[in-house]
Amino acid sequence: MNVLICIVEEGSFTAAADRLDITQQAISAQVKRLETLATRQLLKRTAHGIALTVDGEAMLTYAREIASISESMLNQFAVSPLAGKVRVGLSPGFPFCVLAAVLSHVRDVDADVEVSFETGTTAKLINKFNAARLDVVFGAQRPGDVKGEALFRDTVEWIGSRTAVLDPSAPVPLVVFPAPAIIRDVMLDSLSRANRTWRIAVESEDLNTIRTSIASGWGITAMNSRLLKNIPEDFVQLRDHGLPDLGEIEFFLRYDDRYGPSTKTFVNAVRLVTNGEVVPHHEPRMKLMEIMLK
Repeated sequence: MNVLICIVEEGSFTAAADRLDITQQAISAQVKRLETLATRQLLKRTAHGIALTVDGEAMLTYAREIASISESMLNQFAVSPLAGKVRVGLSPGFPFCVLAAVLSHVRDVDADVEVSFETGTTAKLINKFNAARLDVVFGAQRPGDVKGEALFRDTVEWIGSRTAVLDPSAPVPLVVFPAPAIIRDVMLDSLSRANRTWRIAVESEDLNTIRTSIASGWGITAMNSRLLKNIPEDFVQLRDHGLPDLGEIEFFLRYDDRYGPSTKTFVNAVRLVTNGEVVPHHEPRMKLMEIMLK
């Protein structure tokens, strides 16, 4: 049922597979199984993509009801069996100085706590949180969105190689992560509002490929400003290139304190750091491939 909902919300099998972190073949197989059980065709292909049939519309109503009941059940019983372990989902653009201060404070308060990290796009992390596979998520969102407890905002800036030259009469060449990715969305939306044409020069989930593509002049990208001092020496912030302002993104915290005392300790440390009651550490010099925001 969740597969059907994702296909409708995302508009394609490929996007639904990315959101659910499974293969497109698995998506197709689950749709076929659902259609076999229903003895009805639920989806059809049109010139504009995937669309629901009349029976598919009816099935979607039931699917959403079942998904709502399932989420309520998971929320009721999703308590981590490992009280001393905190499973953290981390958006790669989250400032490392803040994370370092959080970890330092947690260690001082509870030296026995075990922390495991998983890095990924905010959309994938939230899906895993909803499935009780993560206890805490540090994500990124547009200012004003309500995906969790807002922590702080950060401006987004254009970056490229020192030798980058942009032709104002040509589409802006972009190096991006596959959708859904907030920095990608921010770049495309800002360029569109400024009536600047653009093209995807390189798209990759591999951070090293992203860095190499920028360094070799294939295109430009963007990142949040707190990470700019960590970019490689051959990369620069792009100014005076006629590029539109990218505005801000907002980092948020999402958690469920029913997961145990260690999660509460971790969340409390986050609040102390972001409220200025614990001073963040200085960020170490890190490679771009380790800090780019998905």
